Amino acid sequence: MKANGATKTIVIARDFSKFPAGRFPADGEASGTAFRDLLVDALNGSDGVVVVFDGVAGFAASFLEEAFGGLVRKCRLDKAFLDEHLRLETEDPVLEDFVKLAERYIKEADQAASRQRMTAAQWIASLVPFGAALLAAVVALSGHHWLQHPGRQKDSRRR
Repeated sequence: MKANGATKTIVIARDFSKFPAGRFPADGEASGTAFRDLLVDALNGSDGVVVVFDGVAGFAASFLEEAFGGLVRKCRLDKAFLDEHLRLETEDPVLEDFVKLAERYIKEADQAASRQRMTAAQWIASLVPFGAALLAAVVALSGHHWLQHPGRQKDSRRR
């Protein structure tokens, strides 16, 4: 995180809920989706965000996956950006595993997204065989010899 930029701190227990739970808004006001929205707003309005896990009774895995893995899956932020702009902290040894779990969800979502990302060059290369096959089919079905040079066409009248 940038040392000289404006950093926002979110203490989950104070700024969100002492009892975060669930993945979706239908699961309650303290859902992972709601926290992710809060986190995205904070990331957009600052150079970095520190999320403090202290003071919370505990976390459901679904909450952590949606809130933190969802930053990658839903918001399309990558791990490199989050490594630079997001820091997860706790002073409570009991909550350290939850911090590690949230970090793991970010990493796993980024790995899944990396497997799905396709560069422009890969996308174009994937179209080449399709385009060549399509052109060959059009030529074959039309009976025209579009790919022959005009000067090299066979003249059936000269035989």
